[in-house]
Amino acid sequence: MVIGLTILNGDKEERFVDSNMFKVNVGDTEYSADTELDLYANEDGMGFFLETINPNLKKTGNIVFELPKQVKNPMLEVSSGFGWAGGQSKEIQLTQ
Repeated sequence: MVIGLTILNGDKEERFVDSNMFKVNVGDTEYSADTELDLYANEDGMGFFLETINPNLKKTGNIVFELPKQVKNPMLEVSSGFGWAGGQSKEIQLTQ
């Protein structure tokens, strides 16, 4: 599954973004992003691998997850960040 995202940094300082901040949950099963495949799914080859986004700027990229073909009701879990900036997450219903 390739998920296209645009992330806006609404903070007052730069924020780190990484593919590991994203998970797909299907029921009680959790899938991590495939950072190797992310390299092929993004024009610049980086996607969201240890990227920084300055305040009030956006970054667009793709994140790849290897999932079974017939998953039902996948949810994208997005973490608020690393270290002090982290700790909160939101889930987004995905459509196929």
